[in-house]
Amino acid sequence: MSPRKHKKTESPEPTDAPTSWRESLYRPIVLFWLAVFCISPLIYAKVKTLQQQWQVNSQFALDESSFVFRNLPPGLPPDWQARVTTQLLSTGPLTFTQDDLAARLGRQLESLPWVKTVRQVKLQYPRTVEIDVDIRQPVAMVKIKTGYYPIDADAILLPPKDFTTEDVSKFPLIINSQTLPQGPAGIVWGDPGILGAAKLAAALLQPLKTSSDPKHLSAWQSWNLESISIDRPNLADAKLEDFNYRLHSQGGTQFLWGLAPGFEQPREPDPANKLQRLARFIHDMGPTSSYPQPLEVDLRAWQEITYQPLKKSSQLSGREKSPATQRR
Repeated sequence: MSPRKHKKTESPEPTDAPTSWRESLYRPIVLFWLAVFCISPLIYAKVKTLQQQWQVNSQFALDESSFVFRNLPPGLPPDWQARVTTQLLSTGPLTFTQDDLAARLGRQLESLPWVKTVRQVKLQYPRTVEIDVDIRQPVAMVKIKTGYYPIDADAILLPPKDFTTEDVSKFPLIINSQTLPQGPAGIVWGDPGILGAAKLAAALLQPLKTSSDPKHLSAWQSWNLESISIDRPNLADAKLEDFNYRLHSQGGTQFLWGLAPGFEQPREPDPANKLQRLARFIHDMGPTSSYPQPLEVDLRAWQEITYQPLKKSSQLSGREKSPATQRR
């Protein structure tokens, strides 16, 4: 009988598996990633700082010469562009490579009192910014106790400091306001009576374009008008369509205009018709400064122009007047 063979059992190979959490923590690979995790914020901050320094000092940095304004109308203050450029740069260094640069500049421009809308902010490599904005056009000066305040056709207040004493005489004057602006420049006046007067002033500043006037002067310039007054209704919650207006001319003659342009009732002619009536009256009667006495001329009726001597007691009254004694 042959001897029995015993099967040789192999002992398990030793492993380097850690036997505790401390051994796991102090493994080289774990220590390496812990170090990377701890210093990564410092590395990111340093890289960001170096990137900003590189941008500011690079050829992409913007300065005053980088901004080009397109299609600006006449009448803006002479230093307007320089002031706007300074304001755009006042928030910190600007570079062509910054994220959302055009959008940021557009938001800044929209906040300016003179800017109605921003048409386009276009970036041109390497450091040019083309700006195209719609500028608010002043149409009238509102006279109140503290001075004269310029507004556009939407009754938005424009910066009074941008206008000189000579500028006041270039625009229709709105008198007997009875209200103050509701905020700083760039904010709507907040009075429907002022808004209607602004719309009327804008209509009166349009060129007449008649064959007898090759210079195409406006009605305001041609007929020596001086101011617009507001006939306020006796209503607590009056709306724009409740206000009536009258035009004051040299010599004291007043023209009853009626409701604001765009808010006429069917019983009233439109603004173009009223301007035709006014032109015909002045053509037939001569300059208002030459009348023997001031007249009150009603432009509101469809049939004919009526007029009568102006009563001192009714100069700024909002009440309806008695029937005119003469017609044209």
